[in-house]
Amino acid sequence: MITTLEEALKRISELEAENANLKAELEEYRGRKFAGRQKHDAAWTQSYNDFAVKFESGMTIMEIVAEGKISRRTAYRYKAYYDALRQTEATLEISNLRLGDSGKKELERMLNGDATREEFQKELKEKYKK
Repeated sequence: MITTLEEALKRISELEAENANLKAELEEYRGRKFAGRQKHDAAWTQSYNDFAVKFESGMTIMEIVAEGKISRRTAYRYKAYYDALRQTEATLEISNLRLGDSGKKELERMLNGDATREEFQKELKEKYKK
């Protein structure tokens, strides 16, 4: 129990210091985003790029997941993002190359998974040799 003015002033300064620390901690929590994925931050980009390199080198999604760095759900999210990027790039290439109907059909076969990228490239080279 506080009996003197000096003890009371000492206790007030202790409480003011504690209050300042708690306010600083509260501001830290206010600035945080607790829910949801933080899409495309540095960690996401690094993880996605690692996935893309492994996937392009021929690893299956299950082999990538087995390494334990990402979950199966995340791998399938990355695959969907990867496919969307490739489809966009392919669409841009179609408009840049001004492919004929047969070239567009070949590209559609590749995008649907009926032909590999290598098969598509080989057919393009054969059809459009100069």
